[in-house]
Amino acid sequence: MPAAAFPATAFDRSMLHDVDIPRSAPFRPGWFRLDNSQNDEVDLNGLAASGAIVNLWATWCQPCAVEMPSLIALAKTVSIYGINFLPIACDSGGAAAVKAFYARHEIVGLPVLTCPDNTAFAAFRASVLPHTSIVRSDGLVVASISGAVNWSNVNPLDIRQLAQ
Repeated sequence: MPAAAFPATAFDRSMLHDVDIPRSAPFRPGWFRLDNSQNDEVDLNGLAASGAIVNLWATWCQPCAVEMPSLIALAKTVSIYGINFLPIACDSGGAAAVKAFYARHEIVGLPVLTCPDNTAFAAFRASVLPHTSIVRSDGLVVASISGAVNWSNVNPLDIRQLAQ
């Protein structure tokens, strides 16, 4: 995906921060509604069976859009280990808004996942967008970070170790 597909905004790439992924005491996310592109409910456990990067975001969130290219690049790298990238839009526009965002930003190959009632916020103990969690293959969240991050400096092997 070309970097130019993400326009400069009031929140730009220079505002992304580098981070060491903070590990947390493992917890199992509570129930939340997760819909796919056909607005059918889906189960997180099936999607995260080999571990996952779960990113809570919204189409209207500028920091989310700015963070997305480096997060997508990391997701492509860790996919060789069977780790799924699950971008969950906490957006009232549903799948249609996500599809339009993907088209506008030339994003291909990502699942369309939405949480129309925002129950994912509580499930992942999030307070702001974007919020990213690493989910182990047993379904436990083992690391989380809130805010826009420069994911290009994260070692994919660290994600692999956390997600196993």
